[in-house]
Amino acid sequence: MAAVAVVATLAIPPHRRPRTPGNGLYVVSNRRRIKLLIAAHSGSRGGAEYCLDTLLEHLDRERFEVQVLFAWDGPMAHEARKRGDRVEIWPWAWWMGYEPSGWHVRNVLLGGLWRVVRLARRLRQEGIDVVYTNTAVLFEPALAARCAGVPHVWHVHEILGPQSMRPHLLPWRWMVRRIGRWSERVIFESHTARQCCQGLIPQEKMRVVYNAVRFPVAEESPSPGLAEGQTALSRPGRGEKEPGPGRPERPGRVCRFVWIGRLSQRKDPLCFLQAAAQMHQSQRCQFLLAGEGPLESQVRQTIGRLGLADRCQLVPFQEDIRPILQEADVLVLTSQEESFGLVLVEAGAFGLPVIATRTQGPTEIVLDGQTGLLVPVADPAALATAMDRLAADPAQRRRMGQAGAERVRQLFHPVQNTRQIEQILLEAAEKKQRTL
Repeated sequence: MAAVAVVATLAIPPHRRPRTPGNGLYVVSNRRRIKLLIAAHSGSRGGAEYCLDTLLEHLDRERFEVQVLFAWDGPMAHEARKRGDRVEIWPWAWWMGYEPSGWHVRNVLLGGLWRVVRLARRLRQEGIDVVYTNTAVLFEPALAARCAGVPHVWHVHEILGPQSMRPHLLPWRWMVRRIGRWSERVIFESHTARQCCQGLIPQEKMRVVYNAVRFPVAEESPSPGLAEGQTALSRPGRGEKEPGPGRPERPGRVCRFVWIGRLSQRKDPLCFLQAAAQMHQSQRCQFLLAGEGPLESQVRQTIGRLGLADRCQLVPFQEDIRPILQEADVLVLTSQEESFGLVLVEAGAFGLPVIATRTQGPTEIVLDGQTGLLVPVADPAALATAMDRLAADPAQRRRMGQAGAERVRQLFHPVQNTRQIEQILLEAAEKKQRTL
């Protein structure tokens, strides 16, 4: 049977053969598809949710048979159904980053144990090969997989530190060690996020896979004037043309800065507004914030108090941010903590230069002085200086945008990065095959 399986594997085109450093080829009996169960903490829109959506979009369905268990229904669950995936709603309990309430305590103590037992039984009955949890905030899928003897892969989209993702149900060191102990592989979205777990998770289990841009990626530098939908690196809707690649200069030399994200303390939109007011060239610029969240009322008040109402606009969360990026000149990210920063990659896909705070993920995405500028956290004066610098120099904006687009093609390609995750899932599935 092993010889038959090897022959079947060799019949696959080389680019579809999963490999390991050890034996060169994974052997999956009779070339059946890997049964993959995915646990998602939310069916709503968000960073980790978009990353899962990208994975589901590009996952090789000839290799993987997928079912997804969402904590609640929402747009991301609807997208998975549209692709034909088996989707169910399981009200997972969070063990970090939750909102304290009596309901949460009951959900953990009463519902959590029952769901673990129920899922472990299901994993055995359905012959699931790998369980993949798309966030660190869930623990039940990993525990159920361990009870059922099924390999588990944990994809951490958060910074795991004592002050991060609070409150914690248990001591954070104990929880991080469980993440390593209950998993065959732990995927981080940046090397900085991985370093936070050094000494707590075995080195051989940790992998880094950058999050990928959600849009199709062009193979050439961005050129304005292409029709909408061709590539993410084109700029549909402008109708402007210029000889070579790059973004055309806005008439009247007005520079538009955009900020996209949740209106929360961690994302710090107020720093963006303070910097906009302190800019020397503020009167010749336009500012746009796109998002919703607990600071929305304060953001609106700050716009008026700083005298920005005539040139600053706040719009609700946008499911499709491409129209915003098409009309932008610079994207600004002001997070106080950021494990990755997907919006920076999305801006790069549109040939936009970026300004970001020097936090975890952005330091790996942004090449300071080449694809954008990095500034200290919570420093409106430094941010204003960086914004003035790019507002005054369209040529530099164009050079940085072109370099950013090339970096997206090299490091954040959705197909290439999905293949990396597939390889890790196959590594985990290999363990189960060896035990059969």
